[in-house]
Parts: sequence; C-alpha cells; structure tokens
Amino acid sequence: NPSEARQFLKESIRLERMPTSHVLLGEIEEQRQSQVDAIEQYLLAIELEPTMTDIRFRVGRLLYDVGRYPEASSQLEVVVNTNPANVVARELLGDTFREQGMAERALRQYRRVLEQGNVREALFMKTARLQMYDLNRLEEAVRSLQEAALLNDKNSEILYLLGVALKDLNQLERARRQFQKYLRLDPNGDYAEEVRGILKNL
Repeated sequence: NPSEARQFLKESIRLERMPTSHVLLGEIEEQRQSQVDAIEQYLLAIELEPTMTDIRFRVGRLLYDVGRYPEASSQLEVVVNTNPANVVARELLGDTFREQGMAERALRQYRRVLEQGNVREALFMKTARLQMYDLNRLEEAVRSLQEAALLNDKNSEILYLLGVALKDLNQLERARRQFQKYLRLDPNGDYAEEVRGILKNL
C-alpha cells in the first residue's frame, strides 16, 4: 500500500535520516504525481550522499519538467562532469541552458552529444534552430539541417527551415529548390501558404 509505505518512510526519516529512505519516499511521491515533493526528497538524499549521480539525474529531469531550470542545470552539470559519456543527461543539460536563453552553452552540449555518436534527427533540429534563431549562424544551421535531412528526407519542416536559412543567406536558387521540395512533399503543411507567398517573391 503506497499510502502506508509513505507514512512508514516519513516516520523512519523522523527517527533517522538516511539517503535511501529519502530516495524511496521520492519515488512514492513521483508515483503520486507529486513532483515538487519528489524533488524535495531527492534533494535531501543528495544532501546526505552527494555521490548519488543517478538521483541527481532524476531530480535534474524533474526540475526541468517543473521549470526550475537553473537548479536543473546545477544538478545535471555534476552528472555530466562525473560521467561525460551520459549523453541523455548532457542533452537535457543543453535543454536547460536553452530554456534560460543561454544559446551558446546549449549548443556546446548538443554538439558534444553529436560528437559522442548520438546522431539523431531531433537533435540536429534543436541544434539548427539555435543556430538560426538565437545565434544567427545561418551557414552552420544549413549544415545541421542537411545532416537532419540525411536521416529523414520526409520531414517537411527540415525543407522549410533550409529554404528560410538559404534565403537569408541570399542563396535564392537553392532556397527556391527547398521550398519547391517542401510543397511537393507537404502541399497542405503548416508552412505551405507562407512558402507559396515566399516563392512568388523569389
């Protein structure tokens, strides 16, 4: 019975604080969908046993989910410094930086993940959006989008973003080709009307 286990653990912690008891109580709070209470218990466990990197990752993810991005970054930085090969924690660390408007730091983490062999379309897309919209590095964004397209040539958003980046680089013929490909692939897509308007003026 989760409710009885919760009360038992609270009583156990009142008598003697142990990291494992806080972790178990945190897990019960997670099951109850009580993220804030779970975070509190995991942080208390880390306070008692700072080397629990698996719990740091867990609390980092929860902190991200509830929008406490600076705290999430702090926990996840410890995780990736302890285990540089943890690409899941590193990408999430990048996400926390992105949410705080720290585009350069986010990009650095995403690139590290890609360099470590975790090559995924979604990560190239996140990287490209930062390069385009936050850092105005259009040529880098084009390269990231081309990598994403190699992984999935049926994603019309990649073609749209490539067209936009190439147009902004004044590579109009290349941009036109991407926009035309977009319309062939997704004639009723989210960007279709915008793309038709752009093509009329190219």
